Amino acid sequence: MMSLDSMSLNSHGNLDDQIDQLMQCKPLSEQEVLFFFYIGW
Repeated sequence: MMSLDSMSLNSHGNLDDQIDQLMQCKPLSEQEVLFFFYIGW
């Protein structure tokens, strides 16, 4: 499992892509969901 620090480096730049993915009703990976959960706090 990736650490949140690794996820922040990988996922932050892909935020637009992940939003597009959700808008197409395609699921995110568990790591992506956890990342967004933690940055939302």
